[in-house]
Amino acid sequence: MNSPTGNHRYPGLPVVGIAGPPASEKTLLIEEALARLVRRGLRVAVLHSSAQPLSNEGGQATERLLEAGARSVTLYGPETGVRSRAEILELSETLRKVPADTDIVLVAGYEPAWAPKLWLKGPDETPPPPLTELSRVLAWKDPENPEHLVHVVEGEMRRLLNMRRLFGGILGGGQSRRMGKPKALLYCGSRTFYRCVYDAISSKVVQVVTLGAGCYPEPAPAIVLPDAPGLRGPLAGILSAGRWAPDVAWLICGVDMPQVTEEAVDWVLKNREPGFWAVIPRIPGRAGVEPLLACYEPMIFPLLEARASEDVFSLQDLARHPKVKSPTVPEELVRAFTNVNTPDEAARLVGSDEGSPQEGRNIGKLLEHHLERIQKTDTMARLIPGFVHSLNNELTAILCAEKMIEHTHPDDPDLMAQIQAIREALRHGAEATRSILFFCRASAEPSVLNLVERLRVSVTLLRYVVGRRIEIQLDMDREAIPVRGDPQALLHVFVAVGQNAAEAMPEGGRLRVAADILTDEPAGLAMGRVLFTDDGPGLPAVPAGRVFEPLFTTKSDSEHLGLGLTVARKIIEAHQGRITVAGRPGKGTRVSVCVPLSDV
Repeated sequence: MNSPTGNHRYPGLPVVGIAGPPASEKTLLIEEALARLVRRGLRVAVLHSSAQPLSNEGGQATERLLEAGARSVTLYGPETGVRSRAEILELSETLRKVPADTDIVLVAGYEPAWAPKLWLKGPDETPPPPLTELSRVLAWKDPENPEHLVHVVEGEMRRLLNMRRLFGGILGGGQSRRMGKPKALLYCGSRTFYRCVYDAISSKVVQVVTLGAGCYPEPAPAIVLPDAPGLRGPLAGILSAGRWAPDVAWLICGVDMPQVTEEAVDWVLKNREPGFWAVIPRIPGRAGVEPLLACYEPMIFPLLEARASEDVFSLQDLARHPKVKSPTVPEELVRAFTNVNTPDEAARLVGSDEGSPQEGRNIGKLLEHHLERIQKTDTMARLIPGFVHSLNNELTAILCAEKMIEHTHPDDPDLMAQIQAIREALRHGAEATRSILFFCRASAEPSVLNLVERLRVSVTLLRYVVGRRIEIQLDMDREAIPVRGDPQALLHVFVAVGQNAAEAMPEGGRLRVAADILTDEPAGLAMGRVLFTDDGPGLPAVPAGRVFEPLFTTKSDSEHLGLGLTVARKIIEAHQGRITVAGRPGKGTRVSVCVPLSDV
């Protein structure tokens, strides 16, 4: 899979230019500012142009800057006046060769055009030429000049930190034999562990990437990166992320942290600071740090690569590195940093509907979102009948034209075959528009209706909704099953249950729909029964009856609120009927809808 960022490290690498006439003593300014920057723990590289020498003091500039703490002093540009045989590259190529763990680059010269610059006047008060991104003009030998340069450097580092793209990486957790199933598929309340983590980080990052192959809830994650080969543990996933997108910051979260909240994520991100390569929190009362809810800047990855090459896979001792920030998590956020590592811990979350305040706010947002969708649906329901009538008029006109062609060319067999195909398409179109009209009609008073006819209409709608990826088999052992009920409400139930089954099979499958009569009911009451049986993944291991609870859903995308079966059960119970769901993981699901027969 191609990286979204490429391999260019600039202009994401902080760069500040220092320009001035030859006699302005740029070397001295950079040397004095270097000492201050190094004391702040920053790693600095210095570039200077071969056409703009750093110093006119006899070629000692490079040695002085290295002694002051520069990681490297590199020449770039044309070879004018330079006797060295070393390769001299253009500035853009030189920047690409700067070590990836460099915090700031100081460039002595007029380039690069996009970087902020300072102009240092010489003894003759030489004014600056027209320069792009000129930040400040410095007087010659002003003792405050080094601090002015440091201030510009720190501002540029802060600006680029805030501008740096932030990706989210969810460490998948693998198959987890100890837990009995992949951690990503375990439940915390009504959501999978994977969905809990995704919801907490997705609004904070540009893109969410799943790290590590494994089983994930549907719909499948958009991007799944395999672990870095030859490595193990979380480091394998983190390095896979860094290799795929080396120029972005990564917010990493383990899938076994389902209680993570947006507040916890915000706290981690607020601790990012120029000059630090990672934020790895320290949990009060626990040994070590928590590297699985942490932020990693691009500069940390060379260090991680070096550790991997030495077979050092643990991330705990990273906290001792001077470029890693390890703030202590506030007590009110500790729960969000809790890993779920045992079946007992997972069971407590599966059976608990206890949610954090943030989870309550998330549900509120979902309810607002779905209320808006309901309002739009209601508007569409008012508009569709008029649209369908207009469409029927067009279909009628096509049918008339087809009959005229048939009448004028009765002896053309090829044309007759095409006309037959047109006629069949018109029949399907008319059937579909008729079903849509049935679906959009307002609810009516209960009346005697044919359950089989309602089911046929719902199946027609379902075929257009789910497409060809789902094969729908309709099995009827009789043409009429009389029941008393609201025809529109029952149609809603059948379409909702069928669509729910189809969504459980995103890669395609078979949905069998059958209708019969039950006569062995305990009270002697005969029932009309409709069965929906799918080939999907079955039900997760949750307590019986939870599938009917509001907000329960096995789907991982926010478009599904988990109200379909809740509403269906209320409708069927209002008809003095019942609805049941049966299924096991990997064995498909069967939904049974029973409504009392009419005594008329």
